[in-house]
Amino acid sequence: MRAFLGFGLSIDTFRRNKLRTFLGVVGTGVGVSMIVGILAVGDGLRVFILREMERAGELNVVKVRLGDWVEAETWDPKTTRLTMADLGAIQRYCPNVKTVSPETDRQWMWASSEGVLTISEILGVSPVYTDAYAWGVQAGRFISADDLKTGAKVCVIGTELWTRLYQRGDAIGREIALGNERLRIVGIMAEKSDTLGLQGYGRRAFLPLTTMQQRYTGKRHIDVIRAQAHSFEVVDQAGAEIRRVLRHTHNGQDWMFDFWTPTSSVRETKQTAAVLTSVLVCIAGITLLVGAIGIMNLMLVSVTERTSEIGLRKAVGATRLDILLQFLAEAALIGLMGGLIGVLVGVAIGHGMAMGITAFLHSTFISKVVREMFKDVIWPAVISWKASGISALVSLVIGVFFGIYPARRASRLTPVDALRYE
Repeated sequence: MRAFLGFGLSIDTFRRNKLRTFLGVVGTGVGVSMIVGILAVGDGLRVFILREMERAGELNVVKVRLGDWVEAETWDPKTTRLTMADLGAIQRYCPNVKTVSPETDRQWMWASSEGVLTISEILGVSPVYTDAYAWGVQAGRFISADDLKTGAKVCVIGTELWTRLYQRGDAIGREIALGNERLRIVGIMAEKSDTLGLQGYGRRAFLPLTTMQQRYTGKRHIDVIRAQAHSFEVVDQAGAEIRRVLRHTHNGQDWMFDFWTPTSSVRETKQTAAVLTSVLVCIAGITLLVGAIGIMNLMLVSVTERTSEIGLRKAVGATRLDILLQFLAEAALIGLMGGLIGVLVGVAIGHGMAMGITAFLHSTFISKVVREMFKDVIWPAVISWKASGISALVSLVIGVFFGIYPARRASRLTPVDALRYE
């Protein structure tokens, strides 16, 4: 009952001292709003990276290749190279793997057709490439099993290559020179925008893996195995299964291979976002601390101005606990109102900052290459209502904590001294 009475008296005091109440609320609200806004943008970074990985088809993928450091050593190529036999073993013994795509390393080549010259990036793939990357053709067809079996001199080109060489005209069935070899175009890939860290999709030309090996690299091994797990949740299990298979097929030398999974990138992204967010939240926390000190100073001024009122209340029967609860209630309400208003303002700040980052990524202040990479990007603002609620609660606790000293000072005044105060 005393606590409710204290809150009622506090509201009456706020009505009589609007400016002082406003300053106290603003002091804590600014700190809380900065924290909520920063957390929204920081969590947005994590969501942005995950979204880009998903857009690139990398979110449920395990990539395996020979470690770069092994290339410089004289290891037995029979045991250190990835082969089609490895591919078959992964398909048979890895239940969490959905598709397996063999690839060669990409190579830059001059591409020309009918007197037009440009640069292209070629790579050898299998027919499952389109399933592995969720990326199909818009015209013609993709590499077929027969193409792979016979080492056919055919290719599928990206949209940028199609535009530069044929101005998006009829290209199916035409010949294109890639390096020193002439190949027949059998398909044109669908549009695919660049993603963070993955650019140049439109400049690519896809060849049958066997054609790439026979006519360009002179190698019979696979450079990269790209395995697609059934979902992101089982990608680590899929990676472990692939490692066990390669350990068996390569006489225990699985340590020679580099295994990449998206969970490692997600973990690094979370760590980077956490460090950046922590630094900014600490800065915002200082602002919140300054606001808390402001509450204490305002409450001390309030105690001084209302000394006579305190004496009168004590003279008519109010106890020290009544006075203590009254001033603690005032400090708590100021902190709570500042926290709640700060959360609302912080949500707006978070969305505003996200819009600002999006506008910056699309602006002329950055290079054209980066601008093209982010042309379809909208930076997300992720509002954590749990974190927002905790921020408001912390603001309330801070209000109570920094209101203890003024409240105790008010409660210790004697009626005689308080009534004599002018």
